[in-house]
Amino acid sequence: PGIALAGWTWKYAVTGDSDRVIEAVRGLWILTHIAGRGVLCRAAFPSRRDVEFGWPEAWAVRDARFVGETPAGSVKDPIRGGDLPAMRWYTRATRDQLTGLVLGLSSAWVLATAPTTDPALSAALRPVVAQTVADVTLHLRAHGWRIRDARGQNDTWADDVDGLLRLAVL
Repeated sequence: PGIALAGWTWKYAVTGDSDRVIEAVRGLWILTHIAGRGVLCRAAFPSRRDVEFGWPEAWAVRDARFVGETPAGSVKDPIRGGDLPAMRWYTRATRDQLTGLVLGLSSAWVLATAPTTDPALSAALRPVVAQTVADVTLHLRAHGWRIRDARGQNDTWADDVDGLLRLAVL
């Protein structure tokens, strides 16, 4: 999702087409808030669409400790307004997901919220991008710069955020 946001943002900078940028920022908000504020998910989808995403059969191979469901109304939708529907999610994220998030959000910040862009687009995206970065950074700091779920758990060796990746997050 982060890499997609970067691509759609670069396309926006050339064509002025912002629809995909807006939806990609919304998607990253969902992936960083549906399982807890600043918690990075590998995947999330509306529970009412579970068959489309192979639930529960395709998800049986995933570690059940990192699969969950957030009830409808638990998380606000910062782009469309109102509440998000019930969502199923999978955390157990790694540096790969965080790297894509950093690339996508930084691209959106520079290209879609710059003073030369559409003021309405900038006004809509700037607070969402800024809050996403702040929430993810606070969550990482709270867990010693390790990627963790809302309970402080993860089961991967690729969760330490240091060096250039930590610098990019900051």
